[in-house]
Amino acid sequence: MEGERRHKQAKQGETCKMTSAARCSRNSRLQRHRLQREKNLAESFAFDKASNKNKFMPWTGLAAKELPSALPRPRGQRLGEPEEPAASRRRVEHRGDPEALRRHREENEDRLRREAAAMREPAKQSGQARPLPFLNQEWQQFLSENRDAWQDLMRSAIADRRRLNEKQTPMSELPPAPRLQPVRTATPPFKWLKKLLASPDGFFALGGRVGAPASQRLVMFSCSLLKQCWALPLARLGPQRYVLYLKRVRSDFRPAQGALDSRPWANDADNVVVYELRLEFVGTDDRGPMFRAAQASEVPDAVLESKKCAEEGEEDGGDVAEASDSVLQSCQSSLEQEAEGAAEEADAEDGKGSDDDGEDGGRAAARTWTTESNGYFTFSDHPGWPDARARIAPRWRKPGEMGTKGAHKTATCHHYGEDKDSPRPITNLVLRAWTVWRIQQHGFHTKNPCRLRWIADQMAQLRRGVAALAHPSGRTGSPKADGLIQKWSGLFG
Repeated sequence: MEGERRHKQAKQGETCKMTSAARCSRNSRLQRHRLQREKNLAESFAFDKASNKNKFMPWTGLAAKELPSALPRPRGQRLGEPEEPAASRRRVEHRGDPEALRRHREENEDRLRREAAAMREPAKQSGQARPLPFLNQEWQQFLSENRDAWQDLMRSAIADRRRLNEKQTPMSELPPAPRLQPVRTATPPFKWLKKLLASPDGFFALGGRVGAPASQRLVMFSCSLLKQCWALPLARLGPQRYVLYLKRVRSDFRPAQGALDSRPWANDADNVVVYELRLEFVGTDDRGPMFRAAQASEVPDAVLESKKCAEEGEEDGGDVAEASDSVLQSCQSSLEQEAEGAAEEADAEDGKGSDDDGEDGGRAAARTWTTESNGYFTFSDHPGWPDARARIAPRWRKPGEMGTKGAHKTATCHHYGEDKDSPRPITNLVLRAWTVWRIQQHGFHTKNPCRLRWIADQMAQLRRGVAALAHPSGRTGSPKADGLIQKWSGLFG
């Protein structure tokens, strides 16, 4: 269903989930490694097979590979034929051309020897080191070579895990964060609606007053979803006979309050009588299942006392909001993890610039000047530049996502009254405000609910950053920075 699909989409993040050694247990690390090993087992075996083959590649084998028609070939076993004797399978049918193969070796011996050596050397080095230990022997060697670092990591893991489990408290001086979804209004305190909420899910009939004709009653299936009453009306076929149209389930299943809009007694909601029905299944046809009303009894007022949750209708909106927040919190836990693949791609591109030089004059390694990477944007700060830069991650820098134009923003420090050699909080706030504005272009933020949560997190960081400046005006103190932050994020509005 559409609701289940959107709920799953909101819970899943778009970035790669990364877990620190302090957060996960030993068993979870072993399970993750086992799953990763099983996933890459076939690929690793194929890679090892090709490497082992190239380790001992002779130059004569390359010559035969370039001129396969010159080699003799036996008959072999053909597909679909009965099993042939070994002598018959070894009988040579293609004589080849040994003289042509000899001439090809003599003419290209130097080239073939160089190519064979070039294939053997990388194959020998590829099997010496892996990015992650794979075999048991490799794990034993890795642990023996890094025993001290591993022991230090294990000793500090328990303390770090306890620190991470501490409950976070919000800062009292910050305003509450805006809601990401519209707040649902409280349910009007109609008695008939409270009775439906307090009663078990089942079939009910609503009437305008006691003794009214049965044809004016609304027969429906009622259930409670997130402390809200939903109804699915049934069509009347005749006296005490009803049918449930299966083709209308998607359009007719809605909150029970809206089901009364078409009834003549809808305006007299305080005097609506609720009947609990016991329906018997009669049969089915192309329209759907058919029922017959076997018994009807009025729902008494005493049912309201048995369910305290139905006494106050104002509690409904809060419960629905809490359920929505639980979905968004699970989405936040996914977005808090950094996208390692996107970060490495972005850092690699940052290293391509002509100004990204190391101290020795060569090109600096990737991630040298990267200060932050959140999966959507990468922030870099080169000490030789008079400014800082924010760039869209490469995986989102394409048509259909964030687009290819306006992929980065540069902020010069002295424009906001800051020195390059000192901390630059105002410059970082300006770049963060630009990322909030940039992610909303082309409707990118509306394609996944996780992006709305990301925007809320960035707005919270902007508020904390402005509050940390402690300027008397309540802003950054730089008119130009205040104008850009207000233009891109609306923080001071």
